[in-house]
Amino acid sequence: MQITSMKTRILSIALLCAGCVQHPQLPHYIFHLPAGTEINISYDKNPSLHEHSRINENILYADKELISYLAEAEEAFSLTDEFRTRDGLHAFSAIVRMSSDADNPEGRCGAGYEDYLLLIGIDGKTATLVDHILLQSCLSDISLVSDSGDHPKHAVNLLPAPYIAEFKSTAPPDFNIVLHKVKVSDSNRIVIE
Repeated sequence: MQITSMKTRILSIALLCAGCVQHPQLPHYIFHLPAGTEINISYDKNPSLHEHSRINENILYADKELISYLAEAEEAFSLTDEFRTRDGLHAFSAIVRMSSDADNPEGRCGAGYEDYLLLIGIDGKTATLVDHILLQSCLSDISLVSDSGDHPKHAVNLLPAPYIAEFKSTAPPDFNIVLHKVKVSDSNRIVIE
């Protein structure tokens, strides 16, 4: 994986695909990549939603899987700048935070979270969910560990290539704190070492 510098640009990703279920509650997300790139994500292709975008021809269309993750997310933010994988795919990584049990806020994990690391590919006019991994889960007793708490913004750190990030976590059965490094494989899969 090579990290390449990209010009600052604004991309609007309209979350549309043939046969997708509409999610009218989907908020508008702006992914601020570290080098200054902004990737704007909204559900509706209504041009008035994209007036803030200086270049409407940069609207990308997201696949159904990406829509499903963003529709459930309470929070989403970018982790890395845009980079090229070994096979030339333009991509960036993001983290989404979802409620563990939004339907039962009083039950087990009702106030807990499921945090996922997403690899989002950009190919022409399409934004796709290439791969994803579970980082933290109340339901599975997997917790991120850092001196600043378990929020992924504080617990997940960027690393130079060939890695993209590192984090510490605990999980059953022994709940030891383990350091993990994350990279993208040659087959565009997220790998945790």
